[in-house]
Amino acid sequence: MAAIVDRCSAALEWDRFWSTEVGPGDIERRSVRVLSPDAGDWMNYHIQVFKSEWLQRTWWIYSLAPAT
Repeated sequence: MAAIVDRCSAALEWDRFWSTEVGPGDIERRSVRVLSPDAGDWMNYHIQVFKSEWLQRTWWIYSLAPAT
């Protein structure tokens, strides 16, 4: 971790990025509506996308979390 921080701290904007708190309200999280196959009700979810490149293949993993 120290090596990464040391390398990144050379950037001019590093101090602003490192010392600025990002609260949950600062990140726009749009929800998606998903029809529940069990109950038939519409439910609101936040979607997260994780992208990983491994062995020259692009993998995408989608994760749904209930929106409150």
